[in-house]
Amino acid sequence: MRADRPTRVYGVDFSGAKDPSGKLYVAQGTLSADGGAFELESCVACDDRLDAFAMLLGAPDGSVWGFDAPFAPASPAYDAFGFTQWEEWLSLAAGSSRSSFLEALDRLFPAHETPCVAHGWACRHTDVACRAASPFKRVQPNLRAMVYAGWKWLSYARQAGCAVYPFDRRDAARSSSPVLFEVYPSYIARAAQGRRSLDVSAVAAYAQAYAGWREHPLSGDLGAASQDAVDACAACLTLAVVVAREGAALASGARPGFANDLEWEARMREGLIVRPSGA
Repeated sequence: MRADRPTRVYGVDFSGAKDPSGKLYVAQGTLSADGGAFELESCVACDDRLDAFAMLLGAPDGSVWGFDAPFAPASPAYDAFGFTQWEEWLSLAAGSSRSSFLEALDRLFPAHETPCVAHGWACRHTDVACRAASPFKRVQPNLRAMVYAGWKWLSYARQAGCAVYPFDRRDAARSSSPVLFEVYPSYIARAAQGRRSLDVSAVAAYAQAYAGWREHPLSGDLGAASQDAVDACAACLTLAVVVAREGAALASGARPGFANDLEWEARMREGLIVRPSGA
């Protein structure tokens, strides 16, 4: 998020499946130094989460990454585990097998399959604001498996020097490291056309209008024929428009325009879904 040079922006449609092949995509593009133009350049499939991790490690300095995966649970869930710090969830995932992690969640938390409408053990304030699913949802998709893979991934990324928004401060050691943000592609898709679809151009047109970009961000055919690929593109576009409009707030730790009072107060435990304001 440097004002003196273009920013490389990535969007990841993450997967918690044992075999993520065909389910995990990474889209990427470039935001101009002045934030006035963005080009969504490619969308590629990953056979394994290691492929996406290798892309992260090889990304340019100052790159930003939007991940379609919950970065944290709701505050009441901390009490159920006896946790006080967000990092404890990452350590739990990194130090557990998939089966033991899921069994631990199942012992403490019943199913919660409906979209979030109220804050509680299953739903964060940011989930409620976005009408997102609970991080503890079990089916279609299994977000419990997603947070297992995602929190382990975040743990490894932080060990590699990456920063995770809003939990990590951008100190001197992390001034040029990649920064990871939680995004929710369905949010921008609903704003663009009322629902998710395979139409990347509709989301791109909405992003252009919202950010005020000089040109349409799609310059060619990305080959995004599956919903997972389209979601990766939407994740990339989401982060690009927010960085274009609110990059200074994201970099400094100031409150961005999309975060309501309850989200902002709980951010260091519950995280924030980064999104266009007022969509």
